[in-house]
Amino acid sequence: MLNGILKTSQKLWSRITGRPCTNGTGQVEREDRHAIERSLVYRRSGGYTWYEGKVMNISPGGILFSGERNSSIGSEIEVSYALPPEHAGQRNVDIFCWATVVRLTPPEEPGGEAVLAAKVLRYRSEPK
Repeated sequence: MLNGILKTSQKLWSRITGRPCTNGTGQVEREDRHAIERSLVYRRSGGYTWYEGKVMNISPGGILFSGERNSSIGSEIEVSYALPPEHAGQRNVDIFCWATVVRLTPPEEPGGEAVLAAKVLRYRSEPK
């Protein structure tokens, strides 16, 4: 139990300070990721055109998704998707978040989808 409390407080401290949480060996701990398959839409922050994509996995601090449109590392984007009840607590929840692209894998072939990893800066959730 104490181990769980310490781990939670380390992650909280990491979020407050912006410094990565380490596991005592100097290795950075990753936040728990949840593999879900959901459709999403995304655009450059303040842009008008929404592009379609698919969520690959999510964590409290980020989202990994594939999409029809490339972006660039450091770009700020807006992302919208619905969380299913098993991840949102008994009901569907719409998520809208502002994020920064931190990793990009370009499409393997022309017309293919890119894979983008984005760090969530802030978000808004609305129950359906």
